[in-house]
Amino acid sequence: MALDREGEAVAPSRSLAAVAASGDWKIQVGAVALGLFVAGYVSFLSHPAHLFIPASLTMLLFLAPGGLFGKPDARMLSIIGLLLALVILSALTGANPGIRSVGFALFSFTPLLLLALNPDTGMPRFLEIFAVAAAIAMIVWSWLLYAFLGGVLGPWGGWTPAGSSNLYGILLTMLWPVLLYFSNKAEAGRATAFRILAALAFLCALLTFSRAAVVCSVSAAFLLLVRGRHWWMLAFVLVLVLAGSGRIHGWLAFSRLADFEPTLGRFAIWQRTLEIARDHIVLGVSPGGGSAALASLDVYHAHSNTLNVLLESGAAAAVVFAVVQLWLGVMAVRLFVAGSGPAYLSGAIGAWLASGQVATTITNPEVTLTLALIVAAGQLELENRRAAGSQS
Repeated sequence: MALDREGEAVAPSRSLAAVAASGDWKIQVGAVALGLFVAGYVSFLSHPAHLFIPASLTMLLFLAPGGLFGKPDARMLSIIGLLLALVILSALTGANPGIRSVGFALFSFTPLLLLALNPDTGMPRFLEIFAVAAAIAMIVWSWLLYAFLGGVLGPWGGWTPAGSSNLYGILLTMLWPVLLYFSNKAEAGRATAFRILAALAFLCALLTFSRAAVVCSVSAAFLLLVRGRHWWMLAFVLVLVLAGSGRIHGWLAFSRLADFEPTLGRFAIWQRTLEIARDHIVLGVSPGGGSAALASLDVYHAHSNTLNVLLESGAAAAVVFAVVQLWLGVMAVRLFVAGSGPAYLSGAIGAWLASGQVATTITNPEVTLTLALIVAAGQLELENRRAAGSQS
């Protein structure tokens, strides 16, 4: 059996007949379907259907055969369960109660239950297929738009299937480190393919013109590539950044399109969010109610995960959510220290944490599902290394 660069065994590829006979094809089809969903190719569905699809898919993952998940982690299950209970309570009693708010609560937070589960041996393969399918779908869409629609890749135009260039940028920023993680474990030929796909995903993340994606992608690239000593890839990033340095200021400026002149910056939005939250400090304005509360500012969320939870679900939910973020941050640090391979997963988790301070991703099913799968793989990586250390 082949070994990766860290001396771990690389599982040999199997024939299609062997995959079909084992029943793994069902899991693989599910991974591809989830990847396409994350890429936004179901957004043509009605809004209520789009709300409930992620929760339904998550429940199916719980029941899926093939070793995706093991027994629940009681501590994290209790924390996530408390957060979910607070959000549902807010939905029932908040300023805008009703079935829409209940649905929004379930769709927003149910995928995070995945974070509380101990993954089993099938998770890395599932994540691998999922990441490849999602990245290819996003890259194809971005390339077709760039090639045939005059290169109009700027934000606020709803150009992606999911209708948000910021969303695409954040998702791609989470996915390209995952692709490098699998390149670190693959045999030579597949490793090269993973690296090329990761480079394309990185480039497309920059082309979304999302400020969070640009900053997080470039920062993560420097940290991860230096950590893994991938000097040729680091040189690629440096050349790319230097070549585009004339436009970087424009990417990061607040007015990213000539015809878009926002009147408020992040600090003004955050200040107004805190003012409203003080009047609804116990249970918030209800999940999904942030758009109505902030309508006077012509924004539909607080542009911060923590502040959005505070606004919509109250102070207790915001504290619990802060604990979840702290847990994820500790996991990211542990993965970064564990080795150059696991460090790529830390980059993906770190990108979610960093982007979530200036954008509201917690209410997005595509992002939460992606995060949940990445964290599950990270848990398995740490468990395997802990077990190997105890045996040595």
